Amino acid sequence: MGQYEDTETGLYYNRFRYYNAETGLYLSQDPIAVEGNNPNFYAYVFNSNFEIDLFGLDCQIHHLIPQAVYKQFRKDLKKIKDYSQAVNHRLAKNRNNLIPLDTPFHGNYPKYNEFVEEELNTLKNSTEGLNLDNVSKLQNDLRDLIGQAEKSGKTLNEFFSNLVP
Repeated sequence: MGQYEDTETGLYYNRFRYYNAETGLYLSQDPIAVEGNNPNFYAYVFNSNFEIDLFGLDCQIHHLIPQAVYKQFRKDLKKIKDYSQAVNHRLAKNRNNLIPLDTPFHGNYPKYNEFVEEELNTLKNSTEGLNLDNVSKLQNDLRDLIGQAEKSGKTLNEFFSNLVP
């Protein structure tokens, strides 16, 4: 799921293609091409002159409704006028579904995904169904819970494991 180093070639394998850390470029084009909204199909980031993290400690943008969960509810969420998943967070006009988190804090978070999935299912099965108001409220609630998780000193996954049966 992550990045694997090929010690023979010095390249890194990231799911569908190899990355050369010395050049900061992939060897092949981005498989999603223009859908990624990156003008350089070989680049790791949108603008490698500005988007650098020498020590790997900068925060990352986190989707409040994670991509994996969004895929399960895509049809329903796409019907909501003015809802934006902000798949490409750098170009997103609506950033309501995004929150910056420190890299060591969020990591792998299956319990968070499970929690969000349960909440969306509850909303979907309610008499109101999924709508912009209740999804926005969920996003605000998730922001609050993530804030509590950060203060607790636990990782996102550890914190949400207490909230999921």
